[in-house]
Amino acid sequence: MIVIGADVHKRSHTFVAVDDVGRKLGSTVVPTTTAGHHTALRWAHDRFGHELLWAIEDCRNMSARLERDLLGAKQKVVRVTPRLMAEHRRTGRERGKSDPIDALAVARAAAREPDLPVASHDDVSYEAKALVDYRETLVRDRTSKINRVLWRVHQLDPEYHMPRGGLTLNKHQNNLAAWLIDRPGIDARLARHEVAAIIALTAEIKQVTREITTLARDAVPTLMTMPGCAELTAAKLLGESAGITRFGTEAHFARHAGVAPVPVWSANPGRHRLTRSGNRQLNAALHRIALTQARMPESLGHTYYQRKRDEGKPNAKPCAASNDAWPASSTTTSPSTTTTAQPHNKTPLDIGAMRCEERKRRATKGPRNQRSPPRVPHSPSTAPRGNLVLMLTAVLYGLATAVPIAVGAAIGLRWNLPNPILATLMAFGAGTMIAAVSTELFEPAFTQAGTGVAAMALFSGTAVYVVADRLVETKLGSSAIGPALMIGVFLDGVPENTALGVSLTAGGSLVLVVAIAVGNVPEAVSGASLMRREHDASIRSALAMWLFTAVVLVAVTVGGYAVADAISPTAISVVQAFAGGATLGVLANSLMPEAYREGGWWVGLATAGGFLLAFVLG
Repeated sequence: MIVIGADVHKRSHTFVAVDDVGRKLGSTVVPTTTAGHHTALRWAHDRFGHELLWAIEDCRNMSARLERDLLGAKQKVVRVTPRLMAEHRRTGRERGKSDPIDALAVARAAAREPDLPVASHDDVSYEAKALVDYRETLVRDRTSKINRVLWRVHQLDPEYHMPRGGLTLNKHQNNLAAWLIDRPGIDARLARHEVAAIIALTAEIKQVTREITTLARDAVPTLMTMPGCAELTAAKLLGESAGITRFGTEAHFARHAGVAPVPVWSANPGRHRLTRSGNRQLNAALHRIALTQARMPESLGHTYYQRKRDEGKPNAKPCAASNDAWPASSTTTSPSTTTTAQPHNKTPLDIGAMRCEERKRRATKGPRNQRSPPRVPHSPSTAPRGNLVLMLTAVLYGLATAVPIAVGAAIGLRWNLPNPILATLMAFGAGTMIAAVSTELFEPAFTQAGTGVAAMALFSGTAVYVVADRLVETKLGSSAIGPALMIGVFLDGVPENTALGVSLTAGGSLVLVVAIAVGNVPEAVSGASLMRREHDASIRSALAMWLFTAVVLVAVTVGGYAVADAISPTAISVVQAFAGGATLGVLANSLMPEAYREGGWWVGLATAGGFLLAFVLG
């Protein structure tokens, strides 16, 4: 079989063909475009036929497009590591270094080495790797900014207390941002900019994490049933493996992941050492699974770990990070890829002891030069200040949505509004509520929780309102429209204000405040007016009911902020979708039919006006 070696670069690829004995048959250079790759393919077919093996130097940032084009043309493609290529170049008779010399070394290495990794490009694994790598980049950027901010805060006030890892949470980020607002000086100004960047990075990290979670659950559900393997680790394994079927055996995968020991013996069989080669990202993922399983009594990894401890293996507690995930990865303990026929007898704990000794030797060179911000006792004069500011903000947000209810109810109960004005207010409020449902309430659940969950929450909210409205109508008859509107305010207001309180941990949602407040005024005015007119309720009792609703909404907003750290963005989006469903029930069953009955054909214009105002404010 003819082997064609490729030395890949950013602007050009160099190809050299060799026969079975490594004799050079020809060479060509093409650009790194798809057209250039097709030119190389035609050159190879015209000169050497169709029985070809393409050997690509394993530099995937340079060779990915070439591999995809060759695989798309049904060619067999293998990857040659730069180490193998360098060894064959050193043993060659031609001195120096050039692209043709490197391509010739790649081809000869592929001709002499069996079972080289086969190139494969799986869209799902590629997407998983891209997302995981991007998330890790974001986390590194955030960590560097957090470290700088901590030192700036220490310069401003050495007694300011920040919990360990606190700046990864929205609540503590906003507390610090509020504490920095009125601080003078360049350190405070730069810290404010960096805290804003940390908040933005945290939001992006959460979004990417949600995408990775969804991808892992859809692509590798079986892998996630393994103890110690959650979504991020599963996505890491999926992306770095790049198609698990390309590995012939478990031992091949173990060698690729760098968890198979290397034989280092002569005349004393059985001695092995740790390998420092292999995919270190895969190694780290398997390592995390092993550490987790060692702490899980029901897992196979824990059973394996305890059995080796009972056999008298050394205490691996200080070297727990060294056990390299052998039981978790289900690889064989005797890799078939070693060049010797004799099996090794090293266990993961032996490997751990070896690595522990290596760490001890390195430690004699002196401690690493690491700095960390000093940790000081809690200062009651500084830390609670951010909490107090945000708590007061939560109260103000709650009042901003509750006061319109109280004012609107007072207006509706005090004055007997003409039918056209009442109809206009109801239609206008319907327009603002339609805008709020589509942009602020249902859309977050649709994008974060998925269509199915969002639909269930939406229909649940509508069903609850429809049933409650039917019960009130059965009891009060035709005069039930006013109480029905108040029930609607309560059913959609509680989830809305809960979401509003939670949103404070991410800077607050002024759009949601405006949408709720604008919609509450006409809803309260029309509901209270209709309660007085048709239900003949006393002003005092009716006003007390509306005020009670307003107080509950303020309390719900503050409570939403208080439990913000315990509620995930997905959960709160589902609550908002429930509120959207209740709002749609109010619109369809009560507000819009009553507005049309009281006003007539022209009320649709008021609905459009309310929608436009809410949309523009949003």
